[in-house]
Amino acid sequence: MEEILSKIGFDWKLAIANLVNFLVIFWVLKRFAFEKIEAVIDERKKRADEGLLKAKQAEEKLAGAEEQKREIVLAAKKEGHEVIAKAHNNAELILKHAQDEAFKERSDILEQARKRIESEEKEMEAALKAEAAELITEGARKALEGKAGPDLQNKIVNNYTK
Repeated sequence: MEEILSKIGFDWKLAIANLVNFLVIFWVLKRFAFEKIEAVIDERKKRADEGLLKAKQAEEKLAGAEEQKREIVLAAKKEGHEVIAKAHNNAELILKHAQDEAFKERSDILEQARKRIESEEKEMEAALKAEAAELITEGARKALEGKAGPDLQNKIVNNYTK
């Protein structure tokens, strides 16, 4: 078998030397490099896990914030509708109050006008009576002039003017 291996270029001495070199290099790397490399890998793994945890927490916070945003928007819409409804009700109340005030003012104006008209009617009636009395007296005097004496004229005039 040694012959077959030597034909293909395999040397036992060289293979054992390579094995010893490999074990020495492996021991040196394990002693001085693998622990540090393993510590760096563990640290990176720890940071990656923390990053994933923080990403998951951030995603949960984002979902919570989205829900909170939706609730705030719904509350704002509801409040907006309430404000609009209150404004509409206030506008209706103000309009009704203005209409009531206008109706009252109109009624007051009509009442004042009616009273003024009645007062003016009474004044005109009194003036008409006075003028009519004068006209009747004057007409009676003219009609009776020369036909009756002054005593009879005064008596007739006094009877018609009362």
